Amino acid sequence: MAINGIEGVEAVRLAFEAKETFDLVCLDINMPEMDGNVALKHIREMEMEAGIHPGHGMKILMTTASDDRANVMEAFRDQCDGYLIKPIWEKSLVKTLNELGLTLSQPPDPALTP
Repeated sequence: MAINGIEGVEAVRLAFEAKETFDLVCLDINMPEMDGNVALKHIREMEMEAGIHPGHGMKILMTTASDDRANVMEAFRDQCDGYLIKPIWEKSLVKTLNELGLTLSQPPDPALTP
């Protein structure tokens, strides 16, 4: 977990240096120090420098409390893999993870979904 966008990008950089990567990175659009869209661009640039082609890298989900179409379009243009609007319901998260091939070991709790 990272406190801000700079820490998030640094965590990804350190993972690359250790020859390990994350399966999933979740970025909030509104993060201190560096917003999620800028962090997304940096992470995708690191992947390209490492020879990882678009669509073959980490899965990156953008999250936000705002349903702003411009942010959604920018995030997908910059190669995010998914976009979730807060509040994030467990059912929506599990569905998105399944669509990305990142399955969970247990189904969502029906009591926690709308």
